[in-house]
Amino acid sequence: MQLGRSMNDLTRGIARAPGRVAVGLLALGLLVAGLPPVLGAQPYDTIDVRLTLEQGSLQAEIAYPRMAVQMRQTGEGWLPVAMPAFALWPWAGVDFTEAMSDLKAWDDSGQPLLIRATGPHEWEVAVGGGGFTIGYRIDSSKESFVGSPDTDLFTPTLTEDLAVLWARSWFMRPLDEALAELPVRVSVSGAYPRAASLGTADGRFHDTEALFGSLLVGGDVRTRMAGSGDGAIRFTLQGHRWRFSDDDFVEAILRIAVAQSEAMGFDPGSSMDVLLLEGSGVRSGGTAEGSVIVVYPDPELPLFARDPETLRLAAHEHFHRWNGEYAVSDPASDQGRYKWFQEGLTEYMAFRTLVSARVLEPADFVFKINQYIDNYHGNPMAVLATADVMARDYWTDPRLQRLAYDKGMLLGLILDARIRRLTDGEATIVDYLKNVISPDAPVAYDDDTLLGELAGLTGQSWEAFYEAFMRGSDPLPIGELCDDAGLDCRRDRGEGWRLQPTDRTARGVTRLMR
Repeated sequence: MQLGRSMNDLTRGIARAPGRVAVGLLALGLLVAGLPPVLGAQPYDTIDVRLTLEQGSLQAEIAYPRMAVQMRQTGEGWLPVAMPAFALWPWAGVDFTEAMSDLKAWDDSGQPLLIRATGPHEWEVAVGGGGFTIGYRIDSSKESFVGSPDTDLFTPTLTEDLAVLWARSWFMRPLDEALAELPVRVSVSGAYPRAASLGTADGRFHDTEALFGSLLVGGDVRTRMAGSGDGAIRFTLQGHRWRFSDDDFVEAILRIAVAQSEAMGFDPGSSMDVLLLEGSGVRSGGTAEGSVIVVYPDPELPLFARDPETLRLAAHEHFHRWNGEYAVSDPASDQGRYKWFQEGLTEYMAFRTLVSARVLEPADFVFKINQYIDNYHGNPMAVLATADVMARDYWTDPRLQRLAYDKGMLLGLILDARIRRLTDGEATIVDYLKNVISPDAPVAYDDDTLLGELAGLTGQSWEAFYEAFMRGSDPLPIGELCDDAGLDCRRDRGEGWRLQPTDRTARGVTRLMR
């Protein structure tokens, strides 16, 4: 999820793991310590967030200090803030306000303040020039991390033995810029005992944006550390039904991280958190937000297998550290238009990583390619989903969400083979991605960027190809892929092309992955 969020496999979910609450509360996310500087004569103070967690509910009290709310800086100088506005926006198709209740506001003396809705997800408070507190309750009826419907995935999880809460799912954000830039101090109490501070040693976030991108985890979890310094990875693992050890999982993730860093030519460098939760055979997936990766696979699957789903999820989400953090689309104009690049090419790079790291055999990748071809042809939106349709309906149509992964993965394979052929083996899709993704600063891309980098890399025009398959919904040229990569393929009557599991095909895939 790009939440910059990659987002996730919205077609699946997670099952509840047994056990009692045993380990404390942890915070994972975009955690930056320190206080912002003073602007002019206006001192900054701290937002005090008090959370009470119980099984099935979260009580939030967010207190804004008097000095912060009296004035704000504008083009005309410092002016009073009479009615600051706040929002709890939907994310990934989830309306978090549906679980919100008991919304109140009061001043420093405990007197109630007027708080009124100004839109479906926004409110304003008549502050009267002093400090004030907003309080509300968010209920969690989930019995597992995901719950029943797919849209439950990102709502707060507060079960008997697990607490998982993305801050964006419960934190009502201030819309006033001066308030949003205040540092935040968070304290937690309730049913889940706390073993580690939230954010930093004193529970502080640099501003509300840092809090907004964080993840709160507690309950029956265990932690491991790997690496050191800026490259440190904190692993938080939940569940006891895995068919592999914690050490095996940690080692495999480190191999994936090294392989992708070597391929892209630079390491994002910041410390990272990886959260492993128990999923199920029916519903599994993953998401990435900032420096946090969450995967929730089926615990009954072995780690290394013909279909290494757990590591595929982890490799996908880990590659979002590049394609999602260092390369981003404009969220105002995207909404789904570039999911073929953001999610689809990330999906392809996940498999490419597993093959190059020798986690997945080339012959087994051929098996997976045919699965993606079947999914693509079986999706009724495949011949209808133009870029405009994706931009308009992606977040409301699960078929489009699935198509972004299936079509995008196949596009990655097709692009890889064609780039290699047009450059006589001198370039691959990795070179294309490195041209789009800059190590210096996040790059905003659009159609012109993505098309132009293809032309620049190969010295050939890609306009017709891009118009047909990225902007349009023409059937993918699987037959041309087979010719470009030297694969054995056959055309099934009425079902399109499929790769043949021959030695020649496996050798062709091996050449492509180098």
